[in-house]
Parts: sequence; structure tokens; C-alpha cells
Amino acid sequence: MFAYRPLAASQAAEALAADLSAEQRRGVERYAALVEQMQAESTAILALADEPAKGTIETVSAKSGLELGIEALLRSGRL
Repeated sequence: MFAYRPLAASQAAEALAADLSAEQRRGVERYAALVEQMQAESTAILALADEPAKGTIETVSAKSGLELGIEALLRSGRL
């Protein structure tokens, strides 16, 4: 998705392969964990950003009332 993520992950992997003190290794491990967390959160944010496209006026107006009703019931857990 973003070019910096693979770069950040590869930098962390390279750093972990290096000869590090225990404190440096812990710091790099924390950094790597934060990169993973950022990747997961960025993916979730981008998925949420795609959600409005599913409910655009064009998409909704192309559906029948029955289709819209069924979708509403499915979302609410009533079906």
C-alpha cells in the first residue's frame, strides 16, 4: 500500500540481524512492533475509507426497494 511500510519493516529486520546491545535490540523490537501495528491500523483505516463508495447515491438508487430492505435487515442482525 505505502512504500514506507516495507522499507520500515526491512530496516527493522536488518537492524535485528546486526550485532546489537540488549538495549538496542529491545528498541528495534519495539520499533518493529510499532511498524506492524501501523500496518494493521493503516489497512483498517483504508478499508473504512472504501466504505462510503458502497453506499453512494448511484449505488443505492440502482437497487430495488426489496434489495435495500434486505440489506438493512442483514446489517441490523434481524435476518
